Amino acid sequence: MPPKKRYPNESKTSYGKRITRPSYNDLAPFVIFLDPNTFFFGNTKLQPSIGDNLKLNYSIDKTLFSIDYNVESDAIARYQPIVLESGQQVFTSINLDYRNTFSFLISQRYKMNKWWDGSINLLGVNRNMKTKEDKEIKSNYVRINGSQSFKLPKEITFEISGIFQTPSKNGVAELGNYGNMTLGLQRKFSDNSKLGLTLDNIFGFDYNVYTADDLNANYFTNTNYSYEPRIFKLTYTYNFGNNKMKNTRNRSTGSEDIKSRLN
Repeated sequence: MPPKKRYPNESKTSYGKRITRPSYNDLAPFVIFLDPNTFFFGNTKLQPSIGDNLKLNYSIDKTLFSIDYNVESDAIARYQPIVLESGQQVFTSINLDYRNTFSFLISQRYKMNKWWDGSINLLGVNRNMKTKEDKEIKSNYVRINGSQSFKLPKEITFEISGIFQTPSKNGVAELGNYGNMTLGLQRKFSDNSKLGLTLDNIFGFDYNVYTADDLNANYFTNTNYSYEPRIFKLTYTYNFGNNKMKNTRNRSTGSEDIKSRLN
C-alpha cells in the first residue's frame, strides 16, 4: 500500500481591529407590521461597533484547533424587543455597551477511502454582554456541523450535510435550538454538464424561537419565526462557450462593502 500522505503541522497567530457598520435594514426608518400592536422598525441612532480580535490556529495533519477572542464595544444586537408607552411592542436593533466572545473550534477533515470523505466541525462559544442599561447577560452555546460525500458509480455523487446549535443569546433576545439537514444527489455527464437533485430541511425544522426579557418593562415575549418548509430542487448545469479559456480575473470593488450591508 502507498504511504499515507501527511500534512505538516502549522501554527498561526493573528490580531485584527475592525469597524462593523450597521446594515441598511438596521437603520431604515420604515415599519414592518406583524399585527396592529407588533412591528419592526430601523434605528436611525444606531452607531458602528469597534472590535479587537485575537486568533490562534494550530493544525495537526487534517485536524484544526482554533481559539478566538473578540472584544466589541457598541456591539450591534438585532431583534431586540421594546415596549412603547402606548403598549405596542417593537423589534429593532440597538447598541450594547459591550460584547466579549470567546470561542474554541475543532475541525476535522477525513477520507475513509477512495469513495467516501467528509468533515466535521465542533464550536463552543462563551459570550458576555452588557446593555446600555447596565444589564449583564451571559450565553454559552455549542454548534456542530458536518458533511459527508460519497462517490457512486457512473459519475454519481451523494452528499449529506447538517448543522445543530444549542440555545444562544444576543442582547436580551435568546434563540432556541436550531438545526437543519440537506441531502443532495448529482450526476456528471461526459460533456461536463450536471444534473442535481437536492432536498433541504428534511426533518421540517423550519422555524426559530426567540424569547426575550424587555429592556424597559417587566415584560416577557415568545416569538416563532417560520421559514421555508421542505424544498426539492432539480437543477441542470451546462457551460456554454470555450471551456479551455482562462478563468476571469477576480477583482474586488468598493461596491462589495455596500452590498454586504444589504441583509
